[in-house]
Amino acid sequence: MSGEEIQRDVVEEMLYRATLKQSFQSDVEEIRRIYGIPECGFKNRSAAEKWWLGEDEKLHSSADFDQGIWDLLSKHYLPQGANGLLESYVLINNFKFLPKLAHNFFICEYEEILLTPSAMEKRWLNSNKKFIRLYISEDTSLPMVKAYLDEHWRSIRKLVFLKTKKQKTIRRSKNSKRDELIWKLYQKTRIELGLTRGEYKDVRVSTILELKYGIKVTPENIRKIVQRMRTLRDS
Repeated sequence: MSGEEIQRDVVEEMLYRATLKQSFQSDVEEIRRIYGIPECGFKNRSAAEKWWLGEDEKLHSSADFDQGIWDLLSKHYLPQGANGLLESYVLINNFKFLPKLAHNFFICEYEEILLTPSAMEKRWLNSNKKFIRLYISEDTSLPMVKAYLDEHWRSIRKLVFLKTKKQKTIRRSKNSKRDELIWKLYQKTRIELGLTRGEYKDVRVSTILELKYGIKVTPENIRKIVQRMRTLRDS
């Protein structure tokens, strides 16, 4: 697996964990409301592309929308390199990247350093200073760069200068759909699960998984998964 693929897996896992939090979902709902995006996102790529290209009458400003995405990433301590996946999530409610929605021309872009392919980046990493990349296209003038920095400095400053949570090692969830199912089943009441005195939720959920879904998970692992899911939601 290439470095780019590893990085994408890590970023997607970070976004997945963010979606488990109500505060993140509330912010996504607010962005959708502001920019005329349906409450649960567009139903298909075509509708999202029409909105992006301004072919309907929905409120839309691509520059402001981009800023909103970057602000959301900064607020929830997500890497700026995840902006494309987050745009897709906001627009169509999943992480399938929408290449047609990408800009055809960039003046500048910035992103947080996640990998270190060059000696220069290693020097910066060894400096113990938080930093970002800034990409500048060949036909961009100095005034254009200054205008870009003026427009995006608030998000850049949050990313670089403000205190952020300590970065943790992120491991991709191998069974996220299964774990979500276990969490939903475990949230049911004892009455809904048909439990009587002396019967336990973890045992009943384990039985339901095997009989109804063909998934074998021991009661002990059910408890561990529920605790992990609770921690992700509370963090």
